[in-house]
Amino acid sequence: MNEKFFLGKNYKNILSVVIFIIISFLFVFSYFQKTVEEVNYEDELSYKYNGFVVNKYVDSADHSICKLVLKSGKIINVWDNCYQKVEIGDSVVKNKGSFDFLIYNSYGTETVNIQDNLIIPK
Repeated sequence: MNEKFFLGKNYKNILSVVIFIIISFLFVFSYFQKTVEEVNYEDELSYKYNGFVVNKYVDSADHSICKLVLKSGKIINVWDNCYQKVEIGDSVVKNKGSFDFLIYNSYGTETVNIQDNLIIPK
């Protein structure tokens, strides 16, 4: 009977230590985890695409994300302010390391700043 009492107490101590370790791990992991703003910011800087727009649509099955279909068949996600200014037949360019979304059409060139859509990480 005395051994069961000791084993039960030991079990509670081990359980407390395991819970403490798990909570500590989660705290440290969340501290070093990137925020959504940081991920969006880095993603936009790394994107690169260019092409002739053959179709555009809002994908209701994918969180209503605005999409452009390029002549090459590539489908790109774009921000609302870019989507509204692009027409079928325009050419678009987004260079890596830049927040400029360039639209080329018969009227000239228009630059849309993607950074206006982002929350800049601290």
